[in-house]
Amino acid sequence: MSPPLQKEDVLASHLLQKLVLSTSSPMPTSSISTNNVDQNPPCNTLYVGNLPANTNEDELRQLFTHCLGYKRCSFRVKSNGPMCFVEFDDLKYAALALKEMQGIPLSNSVKGGIRLSYSKNPLGVRQNMA
Repeated sequence: MSPPLQKEDVLASHLLQKLVLSTSSPMPTSSISTNNVDQNPPCNTLYVGNLPANTNEDELRQLFTHCLGYKRCSFRVKSNGPMCFVEFDDLKYAALALKEMQGIPLSNSVKGGIRLSYSKNPLGVRQNMA
């Protein structure tokens, strides 16, 4: 009987799978869908969506601390479920994390993996409502 997989093993497996897929032959552009929700301009903060109701901040923090340039995460539970923003040192690290971490399932995922997009605003910067 083999020992149970650790979260790091699962993360490494998903990253390896993404690397293999990204280096294989490209998909025809007709099969690539665009998500209209991801229309925010690039910034150093990512919004993490598709979080199960019982998601906890520790699991998300552990997932993203492995990313280059990780700075901090802001996790909140609202009436419509949990939400999280992850801040990186700069845009290049946020872009890399968006590419590498998109679709990675959490331990309690039920509707697929996490969905990442650029945040409307960088973490700590509110939009002017004038």
